[in-house]
Amino acid sequence: MFAATFGISIFAFFATRKTRRAQRYACHIKTIVQIDDDKHDATLFDISREGAKVKFHSGPNAIDRPMSVHLETGAISAQKMWANAHYCGLKFGRPLSKSDLATLVPAFFN
Repeated sequence: MFAATFGISIFAFFATRKTRRAQRYACHIKTIVQIDDDKHDATLFDISREGAKVKFHSGPNAIDRPMSVHLETGAISAQKMWANAHYCGLKFGRPLSKSDLATLVPAFFN
């Protein structure tokens, strides 16, 4: 009984992990992240339709307030999902369109 329950738990973990993670694309995109009236220089190191991994050059990584990420395709709202000493994971307020993603990381869409 334990083995069956454990097996189902492991299967469920990996099945849901794959479905909730969008494909990520490595990048090096300079950007501005606006939090309230403060603007912070940042770099995106990977991006997906759902969010991005960002490094702030100024300002805190662990900010929990809503923010806007200024991209070449326009500003998009975001919120911090995780942070460590070097990077911060952001979830966009809405998914990027495929054409926006292709504009931002064209090497992956040629």
